[in-house]
Amino acid sequence: MRALACLPLLAGCSQLLGLDDLHQNAAATDAPIVPPDDVAIVDGSDGPPIKISGKVTLTQDLAAGQVPSAGTQIELARVSDAAVLARTTSDDTGLFSMTVPAGSDIMLRTTAQAPFIVMLPAAPPTADADFSFTMFSDQALVQLGTACPATQLGVDPNLGQVFVFVADATNTPQAGYVVTSNHPGQGTCYPPSAGGGTGNATSAQGVALVFNVAPGIGQIQAVDTTGPAATSRAWSIASRSQNFIRLEVPAHTAP
Repeated sequence: MRALACLPLLAGCSQLLGLDDLHQNAAATDAPIVPPDDVAIVDGSDGPPIKISGKVTLTQDLAAGQVPSAGTQIELARVSDAAVLARTTSDDTGLFSMTVPAGSDIMLRTTAQAPFIVMLPAAPPTADADFSFTMFSDQALVQLGTACPATQLGVDPNLGQVFVFVADATNTPQAGYVVTSNHPGQGTCYPPSAGGGTGNATSAQGVALVFNVAPGIGQIQAVDTTGPAATSRAWSIASRSQNFIRLEVPAHTAP
């Protein structure tokens, strides 16, 4: 499902980065009916708690592929004030699982090792969700920049890198979107589809990579010519960070 065979063209990149399910999965009734003791009931609404699970993998080299990342400390934090709602550590196979109260507006983050990782969904999850993600080494980040079609962007691992997946409410990738950031110093890469791409907007995979983003608070926006723009919630990009962002837009016919 998340193989690296797509690189260097990065076809299927949303699966590689773990972004396809960064909103919600199965019915919330599959979640445990009682949250663990270390979860604060702060955002909760009526309904069972929501299960956030996934797998952490590490890519040291694009050609070598991914390996499970054991012992990675993972937190679910509230978007509004970064308060930690749950915390766990990935097991020997990279798997993790936590629950949060229904209605929690959360992001995933890990700071246990470089780089700083953030996953920001398009909206608060309303059902069980898969927050799987891949950490990239400095070497792999440089390889991503080199493989970026047309632009051949140089990547500075000391800055922030943003991996964007543009999809509609049914999780269908959206083509034809131009991705921008109000953070200074960014360079945007648009991986083409297997059959080629324009190089200036998301193609069939709905993916864009925004390299070398300066630290600070800001937003990512996706715009096309046929419908309203999709804008992320504001979040703080840190130095040496990898940020996985899902933008949800109304369904449309790709240009």
